[in-house]
Amino acid sequence: MTVKLETTIQRFIGDTADSKPTGVRVGSTYLDRQTSILYTTYDGTNWVAKSTIAKLAANSGVDIGDVDVLSIAAGTNLIGKVGIDQTTPGTTNKVIADPVAATPTPYNLTLTNADTEYSQAMPANCRKFWFQCRSAVDVRYAYVTGKVAASTAPFITMKAGGYAESPAIAQGAAPSTIYLASAIAGVVIEFEAWV
Repeated sequence: MTVKLETTIQRFIGDTADSKPTGVRVGSTYLDRQTSILYTTYDGTNWVAKSTIAKLAANSGVDIGDVDVLSIAAGTNLIGKVGIDQTTPGTTNKVIADPVAATPTPYNLTLTNADTEYSQAMPANCRKFWFQCRSAVDVRYAYVTGKVAASTAPFITMKAGGYAESPAIAQGAAPSTIYLASAIAGVVIEFEAWV
């Protein structure tokens, strides 16, 4: 492969059945919102998963240090400290047995007035969310009130054409609220949250 210079990349979001774009900038990304797999392009046309996890074949006989995986019986055996001592998923260690969010919920929030703070609460038990501006406009956002209307630090600027995305989260019954403002009136923010 020839070395390619990665310049300003483009970020795309779509569904599993959608065709990934071609003729885009090297290093651009494509988020499959149904599987949460992030792909990158190394040549502007071909797409590969950004992180690929290798899985050993069953009974491969691979030796991990002094432990032969073929000699470990199925069941509750632990190798070192690998277990999670938790009875109710999501309570003790914030570990959720099914990290893949199954139910997406869309929200639209209109920032009616310029430089005025608006808020959107994520749903209870939210596992992941992302948002973008429907039009090509910079938008300020924060996770605490009183920061975005008058541009009082700390806040984050989502640049025109960009989007913001959370990592996998376990919020429980007290979800996050996102506070937003824009210098342009009438801007619509599109959210998608998974529960």
